[in-house]
Amino acid sequence: MKLLGKTDTPEKADVYIEAVGSCNAVETYLENVRPNGQIILVGNPSVDFKIEQKLYWQILRKQLTLTGSWNSSFPCDWDGVIKNIKMLSIDKLAIP
Repeated sequence: MKLLGKTDTPEKADVYIEAVGSCNAVETYLENVRPNGQIILVGNPSVDFKIEQKLYWQILRKQLTLTGSWNSSFPCDWDGVIKNIKMLSIDKLAIP
C-alpha cells in the first residue's frame, strides 16, 4: 500500500480510502480508480459537495463500489480524546 501526499501524482489503484472529507480527493479517486475498484469514504466533509455528471458516470461505467462508514460525531466523540491529550506532556506524545 502506498500513501499519497499533497504533492504526489495519483496512480491507478484498485482501492482508495478517503479519510479527511475532501471533495477534491473523492473526485481524484473517481478519476483514477480501476474498473471494479472500491472507494472507501470515512472523512467527514465540512461543507456540502456535488459530484459532476462525468464523475458520476465513472461510478457506473467502471462498476465501482463506494463504501462509507460513520466514524465519529464531532465534538461529542472527541471530547474525551481532547481532554486526555491536554493532560499529556509533549515528550509522551513523541514517537521513538
